[in-house]
Amino acid sequence: MLSVLYNIATIYNAFGDYDQALGTYTRVLAQEMKCLQDYTPRTVAVSDDTASSSTSRVRPIDAVNTLFKIFRVYKKKANAEMFQDGLKYLLQAISLCSKYKDEIPLEQYLQVHFALGDEYFLQGNITKAISIYKIPFSTFVLSTEHFDGFLEHINDLYEYRNSTKDILLKTAANAA
Repeated sequence: MLSVLYNIATIYNAFGDYDQALGTYTRVLAQEMKCLQDYTPRTVAVSDDTASSSTSRVRPIDAVNTLFKIFRVYKKKANAEMFQDGLKYLLQAISLCSKYKDEIPLEQYLQVHFALGDEYFLQGNITKAISIYKIPFSTFVLSTEHFDGFLEHINDLYEYRNSTKDILLKTAANAA
């Protein structure tokens, strides 16, 4: 049932109906968080056929994905107040990543942390961004490939920030 609601929210999001998407994702998240209260990690793989109900299959990564989607919808709405609300969901995703770090795939863990670091970076709070970016590097032994990818990501982000700043300055100069 939750996967159906999640897919419906994704469709709303794809069609730009952000309020419906947020409402539906929020309903999914509420159920996922409720299920996680009783969550115990499975040490033995259980096939989907043997699970007793759809809620028994909720994993921490499911809630992290939903929280991340909610953050991205808020970001699309693009006003400062709504963005701050969305940031709360991203912070909650980071909290779940830390709590269940052994069960969250590394790529997802990095995506969530780097998204928060990116937001601080784009706001010009470089010190805060670096403190967020370094969490995965102090938590996991990352390969050279991960570090190289991170450096490439930072370079792209820096170029994006500078090009956006240049566009804004040119627009302001043309308007004057």
